[in-house]
Amino acid sequence: MVLPAHDPPGTTERIVDFWRRRWLNQRIDQPEVREAVGRHHLGYPIQHGAAVALPETEDGVWPTSDLFFEAGEEP
Repeated sequence: MVLPAHDPPGTTERIVDFWRRRWLNQRIDQPEVREAVGRHHLGYPIQHGAAVALPETEDGVWPTSDLFFEAGEEP
């Protein structure tokens, strides 16, 4: 299936609806899933299942230029 590019918000909504029906609705009824989601938060430091752990740096700070680079470049 090819999703239409002429209506990005509508296409996004269709993807969300599909995900909700196929995945979320089945998992949300499981108490252990609700408990796991309840442990996630977006405050600093970020602690949730989608957080990406970055390697340590000497000073503990990652410059923005090291996080974003052009396709094909080495980070």
